[in-house]
Amino acid sequence: MADLIQASELAADRFERHVADKASLFRALVEESLAPLQEHIDASRPQAASFEVLLRSTCIRALQEIRSEPELFGMMLRNESALRAIFEDDIVGLMLRPLHDDLREAVRNGALPPIDADMLMTIMIRAADVPCRLMAEQPSHDAQPMAAEIGRQFTHAIDALQAATQTPMIRIGSRKLRGAAR
Repeated sequence: MADLIQASELAADRFERHVADKASLFRALVEESLAPLQEHIDASRPQAASFEVLLRSTCIRALQEIRSEPELFGMMLRNESALRAIFEDDIVGLMLRPLHDDLREAVRNGALPPIDADMLMTIMIRAADVPCRLMAEQPSHDAQPMAAEIGRQFTHAIDALQAATQTPMIRIGSRKLRGAAR
């Protein structure tokens, strides 16, 4: 904190009135960094033809945000434990969190098949994790093909989750087996 106070060129008491501790400073930094992405999602939502279109648009924008400040996002990716302690999620989860309700709504209104939206959200976050890390490490990458790959993985996850819910389970003793495992 002493280094931050010195870098801010404010008197210590004035700085401490605005910043209680490192956690609150980190929270403010993360929230401010994610604000442009949230604004993009809010603006894109009414025009998106489907959830997939909204997801792809969000992924492109998220990757572009990372590209614009790779050191900042790299720091957030390296400090997952601090993010989890403050937000109960990592940076990729925080970036895609605004889509969670949209995903549930898409399943509820039939735009997506009747699958577990929470599980699909988890799969989406993990699918976006590697491209986000890659963009922070090598900002010269093109966001378009990376977002397209996340979209392909999203579609594959829908198919896999849908197949898992359609395959009947049988019980053998105390074990349940699915499909070909029988």
